[in-house]
Amino acid sequence: MITLNDLLIKWNGKERGAQSRLAKALGRSRTNISSWVRGLQTPGEKIMAQLAKVLDVPQTTLEQCFKIIPKPESNPPEPALAPIPVLGNISSQIFPFSFDLQPMDYVQFFGVPGLFAIRVQGDHFKDFVSPGEILILRRQPFAAQGDIAMLKDWQGYTFKKISKEVEKQELVGIVMAVIRKF
Repeated sequence: MITLNDLLIKWNGKERGAQSRLAKALGRSRTNISSWVRGLQTPGEKIMAQLAKVLDVPQTTLEQCFKIIPKPESNPPEPALAPIPVLGNISSQIFPFSFDLQPMDYVQFFGVPGLFAIRVQGDHFKDFVSPGEILILRRQPFAAQGDIAMLKDWQGYTFKKISKEVEKQELVGIVMAVIRKF
């Protein structure tokens, strides 16, 4: 399935600067574009038409990116919980990981495509999580400043709060939620 980020990279010719360029073309803020790319917001009908024109794609392609469902005639149902696979544990700054592993467990969370979970065992990441908590992550190749991201480099995988452009590390995904233990 194509994502808005895929369309932006194709339109811009490269990932760097795509959101800023689109924001300028649409007269929107980069934060607004980032929230669309991250799946936190969906543009309205007029902006969707403008976005299709700027990106030179059919509006139906954009609707697939945003998974637009026709508005129901009655009250919308509550968001459904779905099983999210727990794919590993982290106990140190650098840890082994693979998307090919069988899930160790599942946690119930609001069903959004591309989510996976990691269980925290050590206290190395105590600045933002505690042992026993579960990180819900979304696979994506980009992050905004301030996001907590899962990164891969030649040593293994790690988590880092994004403060500037990520260099020499592959961005795997960002933390969307933390399930706190009680």
